[in-house]
Amino acid sequence: MFDSGLLILTKPVPVLRKNVQNILSQAAKIISNTLYVHIEPNKFGKAETKVGPDFSRLRVSPPDKNLRMLMTDIYSSSASVCGNIDIYVLLGNFTNIPNVNVNIRYNLKSKLEVVLMDSQEQLKANNEVTLSKFVQNTFQASVNDIKIQSLCDLSSDNIEGNPSENSQLQTYRQVVLGGTFDRLHVGHKILLGEGCLRAEERLTVGVTTGEMNLSKIYNLFDGIHVLPGMSLTF
Repeated sequence: MFDSGLLILTKPVPVLRKNVQNILSQAAKIISNTLYVHIEPNKFGKAETKVGPDFSRLRVSPPDKNLRMLMTDIYSSSASVCGNIDIYVLLGNFTNIPNVNVNIRYNLKSKLEVVLMDSQEQLKANNEVTLSKFVQNTFQASVNDIKIQSLCDLSSDNIEGNPSENSQLQTYRQVVLGGTFDRLHVGHKILLGEGCLRAEERLTVGVTTGEMNLSKIYNLFDGIHVLPGMSLTF
């Protein structure tokens, strides 16, 4: 069992959506506390395609409705399948901005101990040296003690090959959202994730104060002094 880890999803989105609960169930047997999810789905529409992304560099893709539904599925399923694990879907590699400079480096709160792949083929197509370098460069992780392993094969039966080609997500230069954010839960994560997908340059998060919070049960409320920090951590 590892305290924290990174799950890299490379299968076509329809396959991933069909297997979300299976994926999280397998991850819960390996991770005990924090799981980061990085998505680089196979851009070939057919589920049986085995060639996935090249991990010599981070690939940036435009956000679409299928990705948004996958993100929602992951967060929604996590509550019932692995409620003891804190899950974060990383979305920094999705943008509609053309010719964006691909220099994304995540600053993760928890130290990575294991990298999980959703495909055994990926471990064969990208050797551990390539994957380790990708993890080190993108997630600023020390790879000396990180283990790399794959989950069991995912089912791709009865899955339509091509997601809708007109599913591109409308994005905006600036996005504003707000809430109480009392104890960061699945609904908050979906809302913040939606904001990240929609925002091209800036995402502003407003945290309610004063009378708007009086309806909250006091002993379930974390206190306004910590809530902005929770949103920033996300």
